Amino acid sequence: MFKNNGYKLICVNTHFDFDASVQLESAKIILRRLEQLPSELPAIIVGDFNSTPSSPSHMIFTGEDVQLKGKDIKGPFFKNTFSKPFPSTHHGFTGDINGDHIDWILYRGGIVPENCKVIHDTFYGVYISDHFPLCASFK
Repeated sequence: MFKNNGYKLICVNTHFDFDASVQLESAKIILRRLEQLPSELPAIIVGDFNSTPSSPSHMIFTGEDVQLKGKDIKGPFFKNTFSKPFPSTHHGFTGDINGDHIDWILYRGGIVPENCKVIHDTFYGVYISDHFPLCASFK
């Protein structure tokens, strides 16, 4: 949790496994941990989720009701800073912009994205990752 001038922000960074069932359990773990914090606090979840917005792990964050600790919790919990058509974030070091959108910036709790973008820049002509970086600012 970040604190600045009395303002608090929860920030979660994650990297999900490739397996869909593990992704779903990872999403539930994050939600269980966040359930222990005040729900009115703004929160951002960022990372490589290794799954698209149509996946169960994305839907559990953004649109599906979920059961945690034996009780139903009504979603949606978070919004994705990007919307359809979702931009490519994975390119496999090629720079191809037709890949999947598997990296997300999710948010909740009274913050609103001012802008968000996928950064396609290279560093001295080289892609430093097989994923394009994402950038968002909130107010």
